Amino acid sequence: MQVCWWTVRAGRPALIGEGMTHKFRPGQTVRLCRGLASRSAPGGDFKVVRQLPNGDGEPQYRIKSVREPCERVAKESDIEKV
Repeated sequence: MQVCWWTVRAGRPALIGEGMTHKFRPGQTVRLCRGLASRSAPGGDFKVVRQLPNGDGEPQYRIKSVREPCERVAKESDIEKV
């Protein structure tokens, strides 16, 4: 599976369960909120592929659009329920 270069985030990895719990579940459809983090992302819906450990004190997710060949990493504040 191809992973795009912009999915890499710097910082200390956090453990799942550390701090906040995940709001979205694998298989759920979400949409990226428009902002700096999503400028290069295609519009439309994304599927949550899996939950990732917290980053910067916030849950993160691996998400995938049918409009591009790779997956992205998004913070919970960057996505919304469809």
